Amino acid sequence: MAVSEIVIPQTDVNDTTVLISKWLVADGAQVKAGEALVAFEASKASVELESPGAGFVRHRASKGATVPVGAVVALLADSAAELETQAAPAAAATPAGDIRASKKAQELAAQHGIDLATLGVTGIITEKHVQQAIADGRGKGGAPAAGGLPTADQVKPWPVVSQGGAAPSTPSGVFIMPMSAPAAEEPAGPSRAIAVTRVQAAVARQVQHSLQTRAHAFVIGRYEVDATMKALEKLLEREKRMIGFADVVVFHTARCLREFPRFNSAMLGDTIHEYEQVNVSFTVDINGRLYTPVIHDADKLTLAEISAKMMARKMEIMRGAPQAASLAGGTFTISVLDQPSLLWQLPIINRAQGAILGVGARMREFVPADDNTPRIAHTAGLCLSYDHRLLNGADAARFLSSMGERLANDPETPKTDPV
Repeated sequence: MAVSEIVIPQTDVNDTTVLISKWLVADGAQVKAGEALVAFEASKASVELESPGAGFVRHRASKGATVPVGAVVALLADSAAELETQAAPAAAATPAGDIRASKKAQELAAQHGIDLATLGVTGIITEKHVQQAIADGRGKGGAPAAGGLPTADQVKPWPVVSQGGAAPSTPSGVFIMPMSAPAAEEPAGPSRAIAVTRVQAAVARQVQHSLQTRAHAFVIGRYEVDATMKALEKLLEREKRMIGFADVVVFHTARCLREFPRFNSAMLGDTIHEYEQVNVSFTVDINGRLYTPVIHDADKLTLAEISAKMMARKMEIMRGAPQAASLAGGTFTISVLDQPSLLWQLPIINRAQGAILGVGARMREFVPADDNTPRIAHTAGLCLSYDHRLLNGADAARFLSSMGERLANDPETPKTDPV
């Protein structure tokens, strides 16, 4: 018999914490493989986490709790008897205006002179958060923070989400520190104050983090896509299959990533992580909320399979119940802003990735024929944003040229068949 851990996945690149909104099964209940266990609120979606197998569930986090990504929120035991050895978590409420930080995070922050209140973390501040702040250049060369670590009479214990085994009988390891808000900028004149939403705050953190930690560089190209547009029209007429231009872009991008594997990687600290899977994220904007669902192993799928999966991901989001697995694991992102007359966009690279492709609208315009007479063609503007620490301009130009060449041909030619 065995007890396995069920953890909160990284469903969105912006999130470091999530909110447990509802348990869908009772503590101690017997569940089937694939059954939805718990719903949690990420920055951009309400996500249901499914059971990886059959067994009995022990809750490890309470409804309403804010927990970090990667936290163990449930245990799955083979038998009810084995489950009885696992204690249930104690419920806790978060005092407004307090900061929750692990002891290691506090010590590291003190060593580098970092004010934990300035990190913008809504859940428990971990050592990883502080390390990222140091990498962002926010440390002070090892100078201790003002006042040093809190004294014993200044901190209060906070229950920890258990990382496996029985829950601790007395809360330890995480403390609450009184919040000292950073100095705020003043408005330039009379204004209406609007509270920042969870989504806006998460996006702001992601954008700032990306710009501070990556050397953004860009290459831009305009490419003829007549062959692609005609192929899609034929598919609709001949086979009644509605395949969109964005579907074709995902299809070709997956194959380009197989051809240029360094674009399917990320430079994290001093280490390059070249991903083993080609998992392409694509942007979906619904009701003012931006999602980045993922097509896993996209380089192994046909155009029809990719189109079907993209539609399924969009439908999940529209129903308000995207699965955690559908939003996690992206290794490269495509941002599609399909609006008339939009020529270019300069997208910002997502967390744990090394590049992102921005796609503008298709336009009909005059281009020169071989004899220099004008002709009308469909064109599309592409912009590749890449981390210049990881990739160089020549690599980016070759990647974008390969995309342009593929879009200039029928997407179902043998050249683009999956391996």
